Amino acid sequence: MKRMTSILTAMLVSVAAGVCAGGEIGFVEDFSLAKDRAEVLKRLIPGTHEHYYYTCLYHQDRGELDQVDKVVAAWINRYGRTSLVREIEDRQALLRYDKAPAKSLAYITRRLNLHFNHQRATMGKKSTLKTALDQNLISRATLTRVALARHTRTLAGFEDAALDWVIHLNLSADRRRHLLRRLARPDHDNLPKLVVDDLNYKYSRGFGSHPIHGRLLPGQMEQCIKLRANLLNNTNFVNIYLTKLRAGWDVDLRHDTKAREAYLDRLWAFASRLAPAHNSLKAHVLYQRLVHDRALGKYDKARFMTYIKLPRSAPYARREYIYNKSRRQYWVNLRADYRRYTVLPPTGNDEPLVRSYLMHFFATEKTYAPYAVYMNDNYLRAVFAETKAVLGLGDAEEWYAARQEEIKGKCRDGVVCAMIEAGEIDLKDEIPIPPAHKDRIVSIVDFIMTGA
Repeated sequence: MKRMTSILTAMLVSVAAGVCAGGEIGFVEDFSLAKDRAEVLKRLIPGTHEHYYYTCLYHQDRGELDQVDKVVAAWINRYGRTSLVREIEDRQALLRYDKAPAKSLAYITRRLNLHFNHQRATMGKKSTLKTALDQNLISRATLTRVALARHTRTLAGFEDAALDWVIHLNLSADRRRHLLRRLARPDHDNLPKLVVDDLNYKYSRGFGSHPIHGRLLPGQMEQCIKLRANLLNNTNFVNIYLTKLRAGWDVDLRHDTKAREAYLDRLWAFASRLAPAHNSLKAHVLYQRLVHDRALGKYDKARFMTYIKLPRSAPYARREYIYNKSRRQYWVNLRADYRRYTVLPPTGNDEPLVRSYLMHFFATEKTYAPYAVYMNDNYLRAVFAETKAVLGLGDAEEWYAARQEEIKGKCRDGVVCAMIEAGEIDLKDEIPIPPAHKDRIVSIVDFIMTGA
């Protein structure tokens, strides 16, 4: 014990010198050599680190370890467990070793983070530990069974990497929907069937409700059509299909004539299969193809006739044709904008294009009768007359009269439209205009033309 005391005294001197480095060395010397250290402690300000520290040293030197515990508790309560506090605690553990070795060793082990978990290596002894996992516990079949049992309506028990083989399992409708919601790639042979089966489910939100719908390949979309033909009437399906027909982003459709023509051919091959409800899309595609052909000096009459057969509200359209009950609800909207899907501009006013095609055909034709089924006589007669007059064919006076008749026809069409908007003519009435309205229309047109 005397030897321990001498060692602690030496440590006291060195540590105290470190604590007071840069301070007054005289106090350390006075404290160390004083016969009555209690008197020397009175020189320190109570409540300071130095006062707590030297008070603990004073009691430790006197063997009053329980008193040190009280001082340390007050010290920690005021300043927390500082490095000086830990030093005093370390000294306490060493000083108590004689009476409580187990407690001191436990403190030192914890303080130094010591671990005694080493095992003796015995040479030549056969290990009894298993070197392989039980395959029955970790097999795909076992884990699949556990995951499905834990999540009864979803595939939450499977990571995305497992979906490549989960897609071939016999899944319930809810799990199939959860699978489609999570799929990121379309490269699965049975994906079209899963998509159609989900669409046939009573709680389906329709095509386009899952991101994977927009990632289907063209061949897969054709398989979907075979499995569910009415998809061709679904606007979302049609719009997504259109995006699959685009040329690559490295193709310049404005200047690459062949690529543009091939793209328009793909669009029409698809659009021509659609129901009349998609007449606006059909007109959009045909208009762009007619513009393309005209730029190349080509005038395809069959394609032009297909275009004008689509009913629309236009100055040149024949009322009897477009107001027919079977066509009235399928009018073309020439302002429809499909750029998001076809990257082609809207049609807008197509009369200049229609007129240019008619003039090309009328240059060699002797009558406009084949077009009169779909277009009004006044417009056709005027364009026919204009074409002949420009080319110097026939009687110029006759062509001028025909031109006047077109102007009169436009007035008559305007009057009819105004009467329809005013409710004087019911759209449910059959065309031509009922006789009761004809006299009034004629009188209004004569007034506009002659002022009398």
